[in-house]
Amino acid sequence: KDGVCAIVPLNQSGFRPRVFGMGILVSDRELLTCAHVIDAALGIGWATRPVVQTIRVCFPFAKNDICLNGIVDRGRSFPKGLPEEGTLTDIAVVQLVAPAPVSVGRARLRDHRTDSDVDIYGFRRRDLPKGDWETHPEGEWVKGRVFNVIPGGRVQLNGLRVTGGRVEKGYSGSGVFDSELQSVVGMIVESDREQERKIAQFIDVPSLLKAL
Repeated sequence: KDGVCAIVPLNQSGFRPRVFGMGILVSDRELLTCAHVIDAALGIGWATRPVVQTIRVCFPFAKNDICLNGIVDRGRSFPKGLPEEGTLTDIAVVQLVAPAPVSVGRARLRDHRTDSDVDIYGFRRRDLPKGDWETHPEGEWVKGRVFNVIPGGRVQLNGLRVTGGRVEKGYSGSGVFDSELQSVVGMIVESDREQERKIAQFIDVPSLLKAL
C-alpha cells in the first residue's frame, strides 16, 4: 500500500467511480505518474495553456479515502513517446498542495531484479454505452514477474497466468512492488493489447529518479 494513489476527475470526492490512472507517492508532497495519465485528466495540449494545471489525487488506502489537489510540474513533465536511450518519456511529477496523509507510506525506490515476483495495484477501466466509462470499484492486485530490460529505460513484465489477472487500461502510473525488497522497482506505463499475452512494460527506477 506504500505510495499508492489514484488520479481522478477534479470534481470527484473519492476514488469512485472514475480513475484516470495511478501514481506513486515518493515524498510528503511529490508523486510520480505517467504523462499520458495527466493527458487523460487534463486533455491533450494542457502543457500549452498558461494557467496552472491542477489535478485531483486520492489515496484509496488512507483512512476516510483522503483526496488532495496537485499541480503538474511543467519542468519535470516528459511527454509520451517512443522510448529512446537517454531520453525520458511518459513521466510526470506532481506537487501536492498539502502533505499527503501520514497513513500512506512513501514509496522507496530501488532497482528491479530479473525474475522477481512483483505486485501491482490499479483500477481496471470498463467502457459503458454512449462513450461513458467507469473503473473497478475497489481496485485489484495483479501479480507479475520481471522478465528483462528493453530499450529506452523500460522493463518487460510478464503476468503470472495462474492468478488470472493482468495489467490493463487503468493501471498506468502504478508502482511495481517487490515484497522481498519492500520497495517500488518501477512504474507501469503500457500493456499489450492482446489480453491473453499478459505482457506489460514498466519504467525503470533510474529513469524515475532522473525525472525527479
